[in-house]
Amino acid sequence: MPRAYDGALAARKFLGRLALLDLQQLAVAIHQWHRLVGSAWFDAEADLARAMRDSHRNAERNSWLEEMAGIFRQKAWFTSLEPGTLIGASDASAQYVATTAMLALLARDYLAPPYFQMLYNPFAELIPIDELQRE
Repeated sequence: MPRAYDGALAARKFLGRLALLDLQQLAVAIHQWHRLVGSAWFDAEADLARAMRDSHRNAERNSWLEEMAGIFRQKAWFTSLEPGTLIGASDASAQYVATTAMLALLARDYLAPPYFQMLYNPFAELIPIDELQRE
């Protein structure tokens, strides 16, 4: 019998994998997101807001948002060592696209599948979804 979806596990594993990416890998996700942004993206984002409300996973969201912020504080991304000018993007863009993907994982079982696919797409090749569903 298949296990029930564990959004908290997937989000936690995503954050662990995110922390291993280098700036150039993060750039791949950001530039993929740039290609996706449009009305369909905003529809997916609106569905994510509804999914977060309906899932009642606010405590988990808050915990993972804190961890996400910590990852961005600790990494050399977007510092004088690795400035965003190297990839043509800001840290705000990186945090937004990573946070959106992480929240989509957390509420995946409440999101319409096409919306989940869109919101996770920027990281789909860097952090394959099947790797996040295993213990």
